[in-house]
Amino acid sequence: MANTSTTTNPAKKTPNDGRKTPERVKYRLLSEAMGHCCFVDCKRPLFVIDDDDTINVAQFCHIRGREPEAARHDAKWIAAGNDVDGYNNLVVMCYDHHHTIDDRSTRDRYTVAVLERMKLARVNTHNDFWREAHALTPVFEQIDELCDHLIANQAVHFDPDLGSVSPEEKIRVNKLPPEQERLIRSGLLYRSHVAEWMESVSQVNVKAPEKLRFRMRCIYNGLRAEGVECDQVIPIMHGKIIDRSPDNGSDATARVHAAGVLLAYFFEACDILERE
Repeated sequence: MANTSTTTNPAKKTPNDGRKTPERVKYRLLSEAMGHCCFVDCKRPLFVIDDDDTINVAQFCHIRGREPEAARHDAKWIAAGNDVDGYNNLVVMCYDHHHTIDDRSTRDRYTVAVLERMKLARVNTHNDFWREAHALTPVFEQIDELCDHLIANQAVHFDPDLGSVSPEEKIRVNKLPPEQERLIRSGLLYRSHVAEWMESVSQVNVKAPEKLRFRMRCIYNGLRAEGVECDQVIPIMHGKIIDRSPDNGSDATARVHAAGVLLAYFFEACDILERE
C-alpha cells in the first residue's frame, strides 16, 4: 500500500511514542529502519532538520497494543510475560502511518502478521545493505585513493555542469562495444553507494565532487582532442584512472574494480560521450 495518508503532525505525542521503551531498543529500531518509516512504500524520514537542530519525529508503534481497547491487543501474549515495550513488539513509523495502523476505521487491515512483515522487510533491507557495503570496503578504499590522486594539485577553477544525457542513451548513441557496455553497467550497479560516498567526502571538502567531475571531463576532452574515437575512450579512461593510483601492494583486483565503478559514476554524472 502506497503512502497516501494526509494527516501530518510529527510533533504530536501519542501513548505509543516510545516513552516507556529503553533507549538501547529505540536506537536499534531506528538503525534497522534506516532512518525512514517502515510502512510499505513510505519514504518519510524519521528525522527533520529545523534550522541547525535535528528533530527525531519517529513513532515507536506497538505491534500488539497494551490496553484491551488498543489495536491488536493480545491478552494471552501479554500474560505469557512478553514485553509490550520490547524490541519484538515495536515497529518504527511516521506519525501518519502510526495513525493509520491504529485508527479504528483502518486497524483491522493491519494485523500482527502484516506489521511483522513490514518490520522484517526493512530489517532485511538494512542487513543486505551493510552486507554489501562490507564486501565493497576494499573497493571503496581504492576509490578513496584514486580520487585523492585525481584531484591532487588541481586548480580550484572548474565548471560544475552535470551531464544531461542518460547512461542508456550514451551507450546507444555511441554504440559502445559489449565489453565496454558491461564495464559501465557493472559500475552503475553501485551508483547509490558512490553517491553516498561522494556526499560524505563533500562534508570534508565541499569542492571535491565537482573537482572530480571536472578532472574526468579533462581526461575525456584530452583524449578526444588527440583524436581518440568514442569506441576507444572508455577503456583508455579506465586505464588512466588505474594509472593514477600507485601500486602500493594493495589488492589489484579491487583497484581495477574501483576504477570501473568510478568511471561508471562519472559516465552518468559528466557531460562525456553525449554526442557521436
